[in-house]
Amino acid sequence: MSVDRIIDWSMTKVEIPFRTPFTIITGPEKRTLHTRSILELKVHLASGQELESEAHPLPGLHAETIEFCQQELETFLQSVRHLAFEFPSKHLAFFELDKLSGSGRVAIEGLFLPWLFSAPKQVRSQALVVPDLLKPLPAQLGLYKYLKIKLGRLEFKQELAWAEALHEALPSSVRWRLDGNQQLTLEQVTQLSQMPFKARIDYIEEPVKDFFQVLCSDTQTLFPLPFALDESLKLVLNTGLNLGQLKSRGLKAFIIRPPSLAGYSVALKAIEMADSFDLLSVLSSSFEGPLGFERLLCLLSVPRQSLIKAEAHGLDTITCLDFEHFHVKIPDVIFFKL
Repeated sequence: MSVDRIIDWSMTKVEIPFRTPFTIITGPEKRTLHTRSILELKVHLASGQELESEAHPLPGLHAETIEFCQQELETFLQSVRHLAFEFPSKHLAFFELDKLSGSGRVAIEGLFLPWLFSAPKQVRSQALVVPDLLKPLPAQLGLYKYLKIKLGRLEFKQELAWAEALHEALPSSVRWRLDGNQQLTLEQVTQLSQMPFKARIDYIEEPVKDFFQVLCSDTQTLFPLPFALDESLKLVLNTGLNLGQLKSRGLKAFIIRPPSLAGYSVALKAIEMADSFDLLSVLSSSFEGPLGFERLLCLLSVPRQSLIKAEAHGLDTITCLDFEHFHVKIPDVIFFKL
């Protein structure tokens, strides 16, 4: 290791088109996105090395905007300019980052993450399935072992009929990981648990409205389906909610989104905690740009059982963005489906 310093930087806003307009659902709010805004960051070190990263706040999921991130990162980089630090290092704690937003921390920590972990050359991805965009295509989806199915986008009766048709058309080996987007009622989740396709369901993410409050207010009742924490995960970890008790009620997985968890370092701690409670850690893409996607893949090299046992991760969103239109090359990774 040697001492280095940040001496200069540049930021560029990039708009990457979606192949098909995509609707983000957060509570009662729906936003249809036609392009994905990414803030690319390049940092020059005194040693002559250039480091790259990106901020990629997702409207509807993260509070920050691209403009906010640009101003925040400019202020932060000015404050640490010419400060000496050891590089490369075995950790991400180069600077005091607590005051940065999650998206800002992802941009700064993403500069250094590839020096700790390398992105694997082959990964297994879930297939992202959105009922309001896709009719059941069993010939295509049957190639996957795991489907990530987003619910709460149509009338519930329509989604049930859609799911039943898909269930009947798919091989029995295909597993489902549902995402309720906090759009369902407890009665609807109970109804899902009574359907013929229940045996396919690994878990349902964030099933009902104000899910964190539900977990806090009712500390004993077994949930109708195994569940996963996504938007509620940061609140659960910050408040110290009893994970052993949640597991007894049906908790099965953590959904790991670094910007939502305040950066890669916190994501690594969440993965470690999932290990200690014998849960799954499922990485989930938020339509990152090429650099952000590669950093997410770096986390798959972390030697943790919760990542390995998850088998497949939420990486299929990369196919929703038209990188070729901008002649942008995504990481050269082989995607396994089975």
